[in-house]
Amino acid sequence: MKRISLLPLLAALCCWLTGGSVAARPAAERPTYFELKVYHLKTARQEARVDSFLQQQYLPALRAAGIDPVGVFKP
Repeated sequence: MKRISLLPLLAALCCWLTGGSVAARPAAERPTYFELKVYHLKTARQEARVDSFLQQQYLPALRAAGIDPVGVFKP
């Protein structure tokens, strides 16, 4: 009777079992974060200043830092 070596058989079985599951996993993606800020303003002048700041300073700085997509919403 021929003797079968158990070690190569186990190694082949492990490769076969893990090969399909590793290949089926999607590539790791960067996590997505959401930050919501609510500004309560009393006058139209304050609203205009905040709008100007967001458009001309804040959003360009975020995009320059590699944070994208970024958006601002108003009611």
